[in-house]
Amino acid sequence: MKVHLVDFKQRCPSIGELRRFFDRFGEERLIDRKAKRFAALGLQSAYYGNERWMEVATEEPLILKMPLVRCANRLSVGHDETTWREWLAS
Repeated sequence: MKVHLVDFKQRCPSIGELRRFFDRFGEERLIDRKAKRFAALGLQSAYYGNERWMEVATEEPLILKMPLVRCANRLSVGHDETTWREWLAS
């Protein structure tokens, strides 16, 4: 399996790439409200829709739950070893 790693501290994700995750999981699963960067930006009282969260996340990707993993058209959020093992087995 070919792996491509993007360090969001070095390079921000594209809106097209993030759209896949937001369309599948929504902001509830993607935005890490416990992240230090989320708190530092004062986003605790922000109530945005998916589109606005996507815009914020392209500029501030450290508010996202990590890792975001894509394998062809399959996606996962966070450490999901069970799903990754299923991908490897298929």
